[in-house]
Amino acid sequence: MRTEFQNNLLYFKVEAKCGHVGGRNNYIPISFGVKANSSAEAAEKTRWFARVKHHNKKAILSVEKITFEDFCVLIEQNKSDPYLSSTNRKTQNYYSELINPRILPEEPEENYKKYDAFTKRTLYSGKQQIRKPKKWNNMFCPELG
Repeated sequence: MRTEFQNNLLYFKVEAKCGHVGGRNNYIPISFGVKANSSAEAAEKTRWFARVKHHNKKAILSVEKITFEDFCVLIEQNKSDPYLSSTNRKTQNYYSELINPRILPEEPEENYKKYDAFTKRTLYSGKQQIRKPKKWNNMFCPELG
């Protein structure tokens, strides 16, 4: 028989951003039921679930403690969710009228820096690698610095 607190674990509802819905800058918010000792542990477990945007800093939208009954209802909702039950692009397109209204645009990250190929380039003086190119430029080419 199942008890409400198996192994002293608590039940949490974790809302996360899920991807693979028509581009890198779109997501679907999905609520997952998670068993964990703390809300931080529940968020960490959810971050590595399938379909969650793992490497996004703001992938976890909210975490709240729930009862065992709410946990069971949430699990059943996720089992019947067409987005979570689709296994490939074809079935996702088949349920597009149910999935597309739930897609939200993702706000751009503030700290995003465009990749600059020049600053990432390794510079050499003959065969020797220059460890501090700015300092080297100032020493040997003061008119450039």
